[in-house]
Amino acid sequence: MERPSKLQRLHSLRRATPFCSKSALHGILKDISQHGVPEMSGPKEMREATRSFLSRYNTYGPLFVEHEAKTTEGGLATFMLLNVFSLLEGVCRQGGAFYTLLKRCAEGEDSWSRLVQQKQRCAAKDFNLWQQATGWTFSPECIFSEPLLRNVIRPVAMFVHDWMHCCLSNGTLNEATWRLLKTIQGQDFSAVFGDLEKFVDLWTLPASIAQIKLGQIKSCKDADKFKTTASEMLTLNPVLAYFVRTCILAHGFLEPQCRAFLQMSHMVELLQAACHGHAEHVSPLQLTQAADECMRSWFAADWEKHVNRKMHWLRNIRGYLQPSAWKESTKPLQGMLAA
Repeated sequence: MERPSKLQRLHSLRRATPFCSKSALHGILKDISQHGVPEMSGPKEMREATRSFLSRYNTYGPLFVEHEAKTTEGGLATFMLLNVFSLLEGVCRQGGAFYTLLKRCAEGEDSWSRLVQQKQRCAAKDFNLWQQATGWTFSPECIFSEPLLRNVIRPVAMFVHDWMHCCLSNGTLNEATWRLLKTIQGQDFSAVFGDLEKFVDLWTLPASIAQIKLGQIKSCKDADKFKTTASEMLTLNPVLAYFVRTCILAHGFLEPQCRAFLQMSHMVELLQAACHGHAEHVSPLQLTQAADECMRSWFAADWEKHVNRKMHWLRNIRGYLQPSAWKESTKPLQGMLAA
């Protein structure tokens, strides 16, 4: 076959098959030329081959487990579940970024030590570049600078997303508030923001947020979210919840959406109670149940298109609460941790 014919054949192959990059196609054709065409090639067989390969990671039981569950229509459906322990063992055995992360605590300490050394011998301009490159900000008052804490602080393993960032700083409660208000506004209640602003004015609020103007929502509309600071959202939470209960839900209006907002509000109340000395009344199981109910009510409100990544954090908060019996808000400590 002459070269023009070979080139035409290659061109026809690329155009006649689903797209893949030139380097990917080159790798496929090279493997076929060396090892021949696989006897199985269908999508179903590919999935089966992948699962067969992954099933070797079964140190803590089978990696894949089939489970039957009843659907909302009353029928039975089979779901494929993952054994998390065998999965993590397999990931660690593969090496790569995840395995490297597990070793980063010791490396983090070494990185901080090197930063301290650079502080002593670098010019200020060069040291700023070093801080930027490493992601650290040096301060002699920082907790990482305290020798007595070197065997206590684990900067990687101990990192968590605190509940205030999760719920109140562009968080789940902000999203629930915005979804509810937009739903109300869409039901011929275009003045809901103005009415809510008047309702908030009836309350005595801290001076720092007493002049919050909920009626000025252009920036909220542009961003498609309820824009407040975490402190404002936390302070407004009981006011908004009372507004929803007495002015909307009490009249049987938009019950699923009201329930979704109130459940998210209840989640914040539980976390705040755990943070402020009432952890003995808030169990990890309560937090898990509350987080699950948040998701159930969210989907019942037809807000499934607006699920964001922070809702996943809610499900993990019980793990932070359980070892220490309380969940501190780390938001006020950001300056010290970053220093």
